[in-house]
Amino acid sequence: MGSDFDVLGPHRVWDAVAAEDPHLLLLAGGMIDAGDTIDGQLLRALYAKVDAVAPLGAIRDSTWTLGTWNDGEFACRGCGS
Repeated sequence: MGSDFDVLGPHRVWDAVAAEDPHLLLLAGGMIDAGDTIDGQLLRALYAKVDAVAPLGAIRDSTWTLGTWNDGEFACRGCGS
């Protein structure tokens, strides 16, 4: 899952994922859209919103979860290029 996850909802997809009783949840980048920021406080705030999504939290609490990120989530896009 990923691709600029909308933390404001709706979150119907997580109910469908939970219904499948997954053995693994792979979060493949794009969980937030931070633009071109390197502001650590902003990044923490955006991830806190993701963590507050109850259906996703329930899956993460009961399922092995692996995640990765892209440059827009970790720092600014194209930094150093």
